[in-house]
Amino acid sequence: GAVLFHPSYFYSDVRSHGRHLRVMQTSEGSLVERGIAAQKASGTAYPRHIAGRDYAFPYSPIFYVPFLGIERDVRGIESIMKYVGLLLAALELPLVFLLARYLFDERVATWAALLTVFLPPVMSRLLFAQWPTLAGHLLDIIAILFAARMIRRPDNMRALALYGISGFLSCLVYVSSLINLSLFTSFLAASDWRRATRLLAMWTAVGVATLVLLYFPFVTSLFTVIVPALAEGTGPGALPGIGAMAAL
Repeated sequence: GAVLFHPSYFYSDVRSHGRHLRVMQTSEGSLVERGIAAQKASGTAYPRHIAGRDYAFPYSPIFYVPFLGIERDVRGIESIMKYVGLLLAALELPLVFLLARYLFDERVATWAALLTVFLPPVMSRLLFAQWPTLAGHLLDIIAILFAARMIRRPDNMRALALYGISGFLSCLVYVSSLINLSLFTSFLAASDWRRATRLLAMWTAVGVATLVLLYFPFVTSLFTVIVPALAEGTGPGALPGIGAMAAL
């Protein structure tokens, strides 16, 4: 906190988050459309030049939703986001402690929580103003907590449902959580074939719902425009054949 709020602290993404939010507050259309407009204005995952066209790559607008109704000046909004980022980072510690204590014991949990303070994913994301990333990490840990409970109680449908719900929330907030938790769920399924079908069916529903709700415009462009253009090697700057697909 002392670093984030020191007068000489500055990182460009702090200002980018402010621009992103202002565009979402003033633009029209659905939440997804406003999010894409904000990406273009703030340069967040945009432009990505493929096959002669610019695209806004998947980036969730959900993190900004709680701030949309706040009427503050630019510096005030940026300060609020700093406080939120600091809170998100701080909350990872007790959650890691709870997870490690549930799986092992209090001694391991204490060391796990202390180690979390100094791990680059927490410190760097905080100082580089990656607020949505911190939110995604926090929700990932909550999902993994429910996954641990699910492992201990394999026949408990409530534990499976809580894992699905918390994982879905994480995927909605942070796009990389869809990849991270999908891999994690695959490992869980591979470790116990008895519940693999039920677990994979639940997670497939989570993945499809996330793609439809947030990333449908990009997914549509991916399969109707980008992939055919790359496969054919057409359009200015298009990459030929298999090499292009690997680059994508």
